[in-house]
Amino acid sequence: MLPGTNESFFAPTRAAFELAFTKYGWQSGKSVSLLYRYTSGSPQVASQALSFLLAARVDVLVVSGAMLGHGIRAQAKSTRVFMIVCAC
Repeated sequence: MLPGTNESFFAPTRAAFELAFTKYGWQSGKSVSLLYRYTSGSPQVASQALSFLLAARVDVLVVSGAMLGHGIRAQAKSTRVFMIVCAC
């Protein structure tokens, strides 16, 4: 997950996201691994974070819509190993 905010601002959304996973039977660390990298709106940090997530070979990437305008879309298109799901 690559939100365009900092960790404390994103905490309520993260909690809701993780709760939804458990409601559908997914268990963090067992049936799914959730990786978070916070960018605080910085395009440079976002690029580094995306590089880390691509190296981790994620299957699904949830990206803050605001981050798509910072070159994330172009960088993400360079691989076929995951889908991009845009979140607000």
